[in-house]
Amino acid sequence: MDLIIVPIFNFFSLLTSIFKWSVIIYVIMSWLVYFDVATRSSFPYRIYEGLSKFLAPFLKPLRSFIPVIGGIDLSVLVLFLIINFLEHALLRLLAKLAMEFSW
Repeated sequence: MDLIIVPIFNFFSLLTSIFKWSVIIYVIMSWLVYFDVATRSSFPYRIYEGLSKFLAPFLKPLRSFIPVIGGIDLSVLVLFLIINFLEHALLRLLAKLAMEFSW
């Protein structure tokens, strides 16, 4: 059973890592856009637009009930915390499955 659980965990760990880094890069790029640094060059702005489109389906439901406080969008922080929670919950679930099915 470990032969199945370890690759599954590695796959989901890779997905959550990519997702977390996407959120971090999105936040940094949004700061660059806000301070008019990324608009001088088209490459950083294209990265920001791409990440905005990628993360929009995940951020839109959060933004509907999390208000912007002092110009700071806290929905990105909540999304990051949700990703971390899901990653750790998955780790515990897979570890529990590995313990139950180990011989």
